[in-house]
Amino acid sequence: MNIKLSFYPRSNHFTALLLAAALSLGSATVSHAASIIVPAGVQPGDTYRIIFVTSAKRNATSSNIADYNQFVTNAANLSPELQSLNTTWTALASTSATNVLANTGLSLSDTNTRFFHTFGQLIATGVSGSNSSLFGGATTLHGARISTEAGVFVIGPNNVSLVWTGTNDEGDTVAQAFLGNDRVSIGNSSMPDRRWIAVSSVPNSEQLSLYGVSGVLTAPSGIPEPSTVILLGSTLLAVGLARLRRNAR
Repeated sequence: MNIKLSFYPRSNHFTALLLAAALSLGSATVSHAASIIVPAGVQPGDTYRIIFVTSAKRNATSSNIADYNQFVTNAANLSPELQSLNTTWTALASTSATNVLANTGLSLSDTNTRFFHTFGQLIATGVSGSNSSLFGGATTLHGARISTEAGVFVIGPNNVSLVWTGTNDEGDTVAQAFLGNDRVSIGNSSMPDRRWIAVSSVPNSEQLSLYGVSGVLTAPSGIPEPSTVILLGSTLLAVGLARLRRNAR
């Protein structure tokens, strides 16, 4: 949005600048709100990982885990925010030769790492060991469903969003239902429990999404949380409007 200062009286130049700054902050917040890469509550120096579900779909006929890693990496690169993280992206999935833990560098002994989806909400704490962990928990996820690379929740017919996993809820390959097998284990990204990773199995020719997970991320310093940016923009806008009213009188 272009605001021409010449439209304002000379005494109102400062007010115009305030309004321009507020509008600029507001528009930036809206345009980037769909992809939160430093979630609220994460402090500078904290480590965390991001999980998303791909908006694109594919079959599960390949037995090569690299094919699925490339697929989720391509999906992540569709988001400028995710691409800017300069991290690796791997599929949260298992083939007969590579299980999900080996592919993603996760460890069942990890009880601390926080996992967020691209909408900025915490979905799990730790890989295993508690009801709020990624694997093995009675209620696996804190949040309801997992968002796409663009921070959007996509729910299919009958509130079902199916995802290839080849993995069970303990973080291991499903025998005779891994990626590349005739039938492959799937999860439902809209489920807030064990079914997010293992709910059923379907023929490998179906077109479904995949989960992508980032490498370990470290929150940088000097980046305000989204709420801080919104508050600053609102404050500037209020000050500018009050000054305009006062000048009008």
